[in-house]
Amino acid sequence: MTRQCTALILSKRGFGEGHLLLTVLDADRGKTKYSAFGAALETGLRRAALLSGSFIRGLISPSKTPQFEVLNETQLLFSAENLRSDLRLMGFLLFTLEILDKMLMEEELFEYFDELFETFRLFDENQDEKYILFFLSKFLSSGSWLEIPQKQKLSPQTKRFINDSNNYSSSFLQGKNISSQRKHELSYFFAHAIKYARGHMPRSLELLKFN
Repeated sequence: MTRQCTALILSKRGFGEGHLLLTVLDADRGKTKYSAFGAALETGLRRAALLSGSFIRGLISPSKTPQFEVLNETQLLFSAENLRSDLRLMGFLLFTLEILDKMLMEEELFEYFDELFETFRLFDENQDEKYILFFLSKFLSSGSWLEIPQKQKLSPQTKRFINDSNNYSSSFLQGKNISSQRKHELSYFFAHAIKYARGHMPRSLELLKFN
């Protein structure tokens, strides 16, 4: 039976004659995979909708083979296209996608989907990675992944930022400036949390730039 889905595209890889296998964060099913036949050959809006970092709405159909369900009729809800011209901002976007992909298990329900959408919107609108770091702090704290030895070395200001993320929404940051030093400290702390949980640092860490 065909059903509708709303999802964030975490990553994609090609297969066959112009097809894509998408790893997505589905609002209803958590992290899962869908096939998109012929999608690698598409142009225009459908191609933009299937880029990593895009939020989409689409129809999901059963596969004719015992493989992944099929994504059809994609509608773009949010595009990270505006961020792609800035390597620093794009680095933070990819950093977020990699962390979500690594830390979430298959079909593990994700309670922060709506908040993640709002975070990406604020990140895009304000061109400031503080929203991303605030969200990652809340997400990683929820799984107790930030309780690692490196936490003891954080500055009081950074610890306060992490504590605030558990008590406020990302709109709390409007009008607040976060220093480059704080962003740097948070990013590397989160990367160490990923290494502590999954065995290695996120590859996208090297893409992050600090003024």
